[in-house]
Amino acid sequence: MIKQETPPSPFKFLDAYLKEDKDEFFGRKAEINELYRLVSRHRFVVVYGKIGTGKTSLVRCGLANCFEETDWFALYVRRGNNFLEAMARSLVACGIRMESESVKAIEKGLIALIKQKLRPVYIIFDQFEELLILGDDQEKKDAYRLIRSILSNEKLASCNQIVTIREEYFGSLELLVKDTPRLLDARLPLRPMDRKQVMEVIRQSGPKYNITFEDNAIERMVDILQDQSDISLPYLQVYMDQLWRRDFERTYPKGLSTDMGLPYLHWEVKEIEESGALKDVLQRFLHEQLELIGKELDLFLVVRPDITHPFSNTQDLLDEILDALVTAEGTKYPLEVSSDMKGMKLGDSATQVFKDFEPRLLEEVLSLLESHRIVRKEIRYVELAHDKIAELIYQKRTQLIGEQNDLKVIIDQVQKDENRSYLSNNDINRFEKIIGRLDHETRGFIELSKKANRRFKIWKWVFAVVVVFLLLFGAGLWQYGILRKGYRKLYAEAFYGSRFDKFPNKALAINIAKYLYDKQENEENKKELLPSYLKLFRNPSVQSMLSTSLINIKGDGLRSFEFDISDEGGYISSRIGESGYRFQLWNNKGDSVTTFDRIKYMYFIQGTDLLFLANRNRDSTSLLAEQSNSFVIYDCKHKKVHLEMKLDNRYLYTYDNFLEDDWSRDDSYRVRYLSDGKLIVPTRKVGDGLSRQGEVLIVSPNGKTERVNGHFSVSNSTDRKWIMTGRSEANSKGLIEIYNPSNVKKPIFSISNASFGDFTPNNSAVYLKGNEILLTKLNGVPINVVPNVSGAVRVKVDERARYAITENANHIFTMYDFLTKKPRITEDKLEGVDFARTRVLLNKVLKNNKEKSQFRFEGFDGKLFGSFGLDSAIVKTVFNPATGDVLVMDKAFRLWLLNGDLKLKAVYQLTPNDFFGFTANGKYIYYVRDTMLNILENKQNMVNLSDVKQTGDWLLEKEKLKNMNIEVTPEIVKKYDLPGKWLL
Repeated sequence: MIKQETPPSPFKFLDAYLKEDKDEFFGRKAEINELYRLVSRHRFVVVYGKIGTGKTSLVRCGLANCFEETDWFALYVRRGNNFLEAMARSLVACGIRMESESVKAIEKGLIALIKQKLRPVYIIFDQFEELLILGDDQEKKDAYRLIRSILSNEKLASCNQIVTIREEYFGSLELLVKDTPRLLDARLPLRPMDRKQVMEVIRQSGPKYNITFEDNAIERMVDILQDQSDISLPYLQVYMDQLWRRDFERTYPKGLSTDMGLPYLHWEVKEIEESGALKDVLQRFLHEQLELIGKELDLFLVVRPDITHPFSNTQDLLDEILDALVTAEGTKYPLEVSSDMKGMKLGDSATQVFKDFEPRLLEEVLSLLESHRIVRKEIRYVELAHDKIAELIYQKRTQLIGEQNDLKVIIDQVQKDENRSYLSNNDINRFEKIIGRLDHETRGFIELSKKANRRFKIWKWVFAVVVVFLLLFGAGLWQYGILRKGYRKLYAEAFYGSRFDKFPNKALAINIAKYLYDKQENEENKKELLPSYLKLFRNPSVQSMLSTSLINIKGDGLRSFEFDISDEGGYISSRIGESGYRFQLWNNKGDSVTTFDRIKYMYFIQGTDLLFLANRNRDSTSLLAEQSNSFVIYDCKHKKVHLEMKLDNRYLYTYDNFLEDDWSRDDSYRVRYLSDGKLIVPTRKVGDGLSRQGEVLIVSPNGKTERVNGHFSVSNSTDRKWIMTGRSEANSKGLIEIYNPSNVKKPIFSISNASFGDFTPNNSAVYLKGNEILLTKLNGVPINVVPNVSGAVRVKVDERARYAITENANHIFTMYDFLTKKPRITEDKLEGVDFARTRVLLNKVLKNNKEKSQFRFEGFDGKLFGSFGLDSAIVKTVFNPATGDVLVMDKAFRLWLLNGDLKLKAVYQLTPNDFFGFTANGKYIYYVRDTMLNILENKQNMVNLSDVKQTGDWLLEKEKLKNMNIEVTPEIVKKYDLPGKWLL
C-alpha cells in the first residue's frame, strides 16, 4: 500500500464543473431549468453575471445534462488569440476541413458539422468579454457578422448560440449588437448564491464526500460565508477545499492508504470558526502559494546561475509575471504558447513583458504556477486559473498604481516647491515596498533624495536655528502658511481620488469635499479638481437625495417584464425575492400596497391604475409550464381585485411577445380596455411546437365574451372605439380586418394580401400591400398612396397624414412625404419618432470617431431642430413622446436627461444592467440602481450634477446636508482618520 500524506481534495477548487460532474453540481436547479427553457425557445441566449457566479459551470454541467446525447452537440469556443481563428480551430478539432478562417468558411464548416453529427449544434462562446476587451474593432465586427450569419442562414437553422459574459461587460455587448437590439431578448442574469442555495451545496456535499457535520456546523459556516455580501463559487470552493485539507491533517496525522477511497471526516463548529473569514481565504491561499513558489524559484536559480533577471527578488519577478497575465480591465489575459523540441515558444500576440524574459526562466515560473494551481495550461495558451485570482492581482495592481500616483504627486509637488528639492525620509519609508517596481528615473530620484537627506541631517541644527530666527520675526509664520496651502492642495487631490468611498457618512464627506474645493485658491487647480469633485455627487447615496421617492424593490437583476410603473407614476410593481414568481405593489411614496404570489408576469393596463397579473400555470408539464391560462386585474387605487378570469383551453401570450410592443402602444399582444368598457384579451391555443392559433376575446362588463380570429398583435384606434386584427389565410396571404366591438360578427372592412396594418392618430387606417403604402378611411375608402416602397415590414403615419415612416427587416428607416411621394433614407440610428411635432430623434453616426455620439432632432423634411453631442458611445436611449424629453445612457453609464430641444437638464450615474425610463405622461423619470428605485419629478429646472453652481445651491438647500458641520475640526480628523497636518 502506498501512503499519501494528503490525498487530492474532492472539491473542484477553481475549476468549472463539466458534464461528468453532474452528481456534484448543487444549488442551481432553478437556474438550470430557466436556461433550458430559454435555449429551447431561442437560438441566441446570453448568460451574464458577476465574477464567480458559475456561468461556465451552469452551461457545461447544468445545461449539458438537460439534453440527451442525440439532441445536443456542444461546440465550446474561447477567443484565445482571435475570435474567427478560435471558431475555425474548434471546427477542425471536430474533424471538419476548413478552407480559411473567414465568416463564409466557418458557415460552411458548421453546415458540414451538422451533417456529420445529425443533431442540433450548440455553440458556446465562453467568456465573451475577452473579445470585447482584447479584440480590435475589425475582430468585433467579424464576430457580429458571424453571429448574425448563423441566425439568418436557413441551412444553419439547427445551429444555436449561447454566450457567457461578465455582468459589467453586458453594456458593451449591447453596443456590439445595437443594430439588432432584440438579439439580447433571451438572457439569463445569474445572481450570486443566496443563503438557502449555499446551505444546499454544503449539505449535499456531505454524503457525497464522506463528510458529517456537528449540529449547527452548516449554519455557522454559512454565517461566516455571509460576512461578505457576494458569496461567489470560487470563494466557496476554495473555502471548502482548504477546510477539507486542514481537517484531513487533523484527523489522519499519519496519512492514509490510497486504496481506501475518500476518507471519513467530521466538521465541527470550532474548526469552522478557526478557519477565518471567507473574504480572506483566496487572498491567503494566493499569498501562501506565492511564498512557496518564491522559495522553489530561489533554489532553481541557485542551480542555474546562468539564468538571470533584473528584479531585486523572486517575489517581484512573480508579481511582474502575474500582473502581465491580467488585462487592463482586470480580467484574465490568455498567453499564447506552444512547445517544440527546444522548449516553450511564445505566440505572436504575447506582450513585451513576456518576450523580455529568459525563455527557460519563464517556462519554469509558469510550470511552478501551474503546479500550485494559480495558472491553468490549455493546449495553446496559459492563463490564470480563475477571474477571481485576476481580480485579486488587479486590486494589488490598482493599489500599486495608486501608491505610484501618490508618489508622483509628491515628487511633482517637491519639484515645484522652491523650498524643497528632494523627498523626505518619511516619504521614502512610505514607498519603500514599491521601489523595486518603479521606473529607472524615479528610482534615481529616490537615491538622490536619500543622499540629500543624509546631508540634510548634518545641517539640521543649522536649519533649526534659522527657523527659530524666522519665527521671531514673523517670516516663519508666512512660510508655514505657504506650506499649509501646498498640503491642502495635495490632500484635496488625494481625497477626491480615493478617500470619499471610505466615508460611511456621505453627507459629511460631501461637505468636507466642498470645504477642500472652496479653499483651493488657484483657479487652474480648481479646474483640474472639478471633474473629481462633481463625480462625488453621483455617488448612489448622494444622488438618491434628488429623488422624489426612493424604494427598495428587493429585486436584483430585473428584466423588463419584471418591473413596471403606471402611466401617471402613481404605482410601481416589481418582482421581489429569488423565486421569480412573487411580485409586490407600492405607491409612489414607497408604501407597500400588497404582494402577489405565483405570478408569471405583470404590467399596468394602458392609461389606468389597473395592474394586470398573469398567473403561473399550475400544470407543470413541459409544454404548458411557461404558459398562463388565467389572470387577475387589480385596482391599485381602491386596493381590490377588479376582475379574475380563467381561459377555457386557451392561453395568454408570453412576455417574449411583449418585446414587439416598441413600435406602438396601441398595437400589441397586451390586455387592454376600450372606450365602452370592453376588455380585449389576445389569446392562443397551445399545440405542437407552441404554434399560434390566435383568437381575440372581447369581454363585456356584464361578462359576455365574443371571439374574433387574430393570429397576430391586436391594434386599437386612438379613440379606443375600433380594433384591427390580422391572420393568415389558407394561401399564406395576410388578411387584415377592422371591427366595431359592438358587433364582431362581421368586419366593417378587410384587406387581403396586406403584410401590415395599423390605425393612424386621426383614426384612419394605414397598410403595407405589395410595394405600396395605402392610407384609407376605416371603411376602406382610399385617402392616399405612396408607390415604390420596397422591403418595409412596418409603417406609421403622423397626425396630419402628411408623412409616413417605415422600417425594414434590417431596422433601416425611411421617411415618405405623401405629397411628393419621395423617400428620405437615413443611415443614422432612429431613437424616437415625435409624430405630434413631425420630427425624428436620430443618433448620428460619426464615421471619423465612433466613440463619440451626436443626437439630432430633425423634421421629416430634414430641417434641424436641435442637437447634442457626447464624448462617449451610446448604450441605450429612451424617448418620451408626451414631453419630447430624452434619456440617454452612454458607455460610461452616465444617464443624460435632455429636454425637447436637446438641451441638457441633468446627468446621473448608473451601473451596468441598471434600467431607466419615463412614466408614459413624462411627468416622472425613474432608474433602478442595484435594488433601489429612484423616482424624480421631471421638472423644467432639474438639479444638474455636472454644474458647480446648481450643485452648490442644492447642497445649501438640502436639509440633510445643510445641517452638517463643514469645518474640518480636530474631532472629525480623529474620527475619520484624516491626515490632520494637511487639513488643520
